[in-house]
Amino acid sequence: MPYMIFTQDVEQGAEIRKQHLDAHLAYLEGRVEILIASGGLLNEEPRAIGAVILINVDTREEAEDFVHNDPFYKAGLFKTLVIQRWRQFYLHGRPDRGPFAPLAPH
Repeated sequence: MPYMIFTQDVEQGAEIRKQHLDAHLAYLEGRVEILIASGGLLNEEPRAIGAVILINVDTREEAEDFVHNDPFYKAGLFKTLVIQRWRQFYLHGRPDRGPFAPLAPH
């Protein structure tokens, strides 16, 4: 089942990102089988201020383990961390329920 991971950086996040970016990217590369999407949140400068990562794992515990083993997490980058189940509905501007959790009956 897909999970959305939403993070916001601490104030000194730019330096932490710079120091740990290569390790973070290698971590993601090693887990491409569960990655749906990943990308940074930017301010208007644009400077990275957080991220959204979508992963497909079986349990919340697996989603938490994914985050807790990320080099950015270990380095203390995240001021805010939200892990929430996610359901795909629109993709590229049109309805597409995708291969993930089906809609519940009403």
